[in-house]
Amino acid sequence: MILGIDLGGTKIKLALVNGNEIQASTSIDAHSHKGFTANLERLTLEINKIREKNDIMGIGLATPGVVDPENLKILAINEKYSDLVGFNIKSWAEESFNLPFVLENDARAALYGEWQYGIGLNCKNVVGITLGTGIGSAAVVDGRMLIGNKFIAGNLGGHMVIDRNGIKCNCGKFGCMEAQSSTWSLPEIIKGHSKYKFSKLKEANLLDFKNLFTLANEGDECAREVKEYCLEMWSLGILNLCVAYDPEMVILNGGIMASHRDIIPYIEERINRKTKLSPEEKIQVKLAKNIDTAAHFGLKHLLEISLTKK
Repeated sequence: MILGIDLGGTKIKLALVNGNEIQASTSIDAHSHKGFTANLERLTLEINKIREKNDIMGIGLATPGVVDPENLKILAINEKYSDLVGFNIKSWAEESFNLPFVLENDARAALYGEWQYGIGLNCKNVVGITLGTGIGSAAVVDGRMLIGNKFIAGNLGGHMVIDRNGIKCNCGKFGCMEAQSSTWSLPEIIKGHSKYKFSKLKEANLLDFKNLFTLANEGDECAREVKEYCLEMWSLGILNLCVAYDPEMVILNGGIMASHRDIIPYIEERINRKTKLSPEEKIQVKLAKNIDTAAHFGLKHLLEISLTKK
């Protein structure tokens, strides 16, 4: 049994993975803007509480940012948990728990999980997209996860520019897919819409995708147009990833996928209509099987590989 930890923007999710099942799970509020070290005491306490009641063989951590999994380092990260760059996470894990420990980017960990245990099982070419607070990606090509020279291969799909006159992204560029259509940028997109002042979105306590899709489906014009805009931005970005990596399947994950019944048919139609390079075989767009725990399954897979090498 292993303990997987997924550092989300809103919640830090912990799950015990035993075989092909989640044995137990819990979460704590992230306060990610305060940094990782602000969460250290609570996180360490929570891990030790779990260890008291369970026999754990190893711990895995999935985090946003550019991750060097070989040397257990976070090389770069945008805003969330920004103090992880330079933080000796290897020493923290060894001194606190003295257990085998693995570290991976969250989108890559989620794709590992779906590729090995989920909807992508038996696929040799697959792209994973996490739509949430930000937008992450990962890619498996010819049966191998892409890593790259600087650990970013397949990983920064959310930071491809799809509108050079668009919103400034937290990476410093303008018009990234993440800046044009993720949770953190959605309030700015909505408030900048010409019909916002006439919309029920003005009365919403939270300008999130749940409220956006609900009001759009009820006929609110502003919500409907912003919804269509975001769907098109995701479709353009994913189309670019499909051209780059030639997948048989695209797996969508993340909190925004609560609205998957609206999202998946739209994206699948758009990318297959606009992709003429291989018209005989359509690219499948699928919802992750383990939508809340894909990264935890991915960390289990990586820990098993690590333990085999020792």
